Amino acid sequence: MESKMTVAVHEIGHAWAYTSAGLRLRYATIRPRDARLTGVCRPWKPREVAWDTYAWIGAAGPIAEAVYTFNSEPDEFDFEDHLTAAVLTGGCDDYEVAGHMLDAADVIEALRDQLTQSWSAILSTAERLLEVGTLTGVELWTGLTPAAGRGNVAYVKGRRPAQ
Repeated sequence: MESKMTVAVHEIGHAWAYTSAGLRLRYATIRPRDARLTGVCRPWKPREVAWDTYAWIGAAGPIAEAVYTFNSEPDEFDFEDHLTAAVLTGGCDDYEVAGHMLDAADVIEALRDQLTQSWSAILSTAERLLEVGTLTGVELWTGLTPAAGRGNVAYVKGRRPAQ
């Protein structure tokens, strides 16, 4: 079963991608649902976000979750196993949005590298999300933009290739 921190890191992975693309967020939240925990990350003006950017943002959540579980749960599985588990245990909607990006090794590698460079900010923001349950867009921007480089993460329309 997923830990609360796993869910928080997943949502903050999405929030990191929004801030990396220079997009504003309304909030990110985690809350109980049945016996599990669910999370939501909402943009400020969703219709103004291009679909290819949504695909990249959709991929960032499961990849952040896989980085977290791969690094914190020593086992016999490799990173790709952890990524598959992230998609199967709650990232199915992300897979639909991210589609081809979660099937492209170069995109996964680039996003994984970029997330890792921002990892301390991602973890501290995820811990804060766990404490309070909901973070506003301003709180997310403040916690993540220095790490995200305020829109300086390299990507091209439709794909985010490795540099």
